[in-house]
Amino acid sequence: MAASHSPGPSRFTPEARPKLAIASDGTLAAVLEPTRIHVLELPGCTPFAEVGIDPDAGGSEVAWIGAPPRLLVLSRYAAHSALHLIDPHGPRPIAEIRLEAPMKLAATGAARVGN
Repeated sequence: MAASHSPGPSRFTPEARPKLAIASDGTLAAVLEPTRIHVLELPGCTPFAEVGIDPDAGGSEVAWIGAPPRLLVLSRYAAHSALHLIDPHGPRPIAEIRLEAPMKLAATGAARVGN
């Protein structure tokens, strides 16, 4: 999982039909595309970070958790899943855990995750 800071343009246009997750405090949004996640500041939708997605993953999902908001990224493989917790202001990884089954992210709330 690669991360980079992107001071790029002030407008954001997704490459493909994205999935969107918004932090509970309304300050950040994550736009999940097939190869990367764009982190946007709200309300202006200004992009400020990008997180790469493992191309070997069969699927990925994103959610926000905690205060301050942290990005939770689930990467699903044929025989396992990986959860990554990311500080979006680096962006930098905070924690990673491997789950020994393919999983889907069902819900997040406050500081909890359900699968």
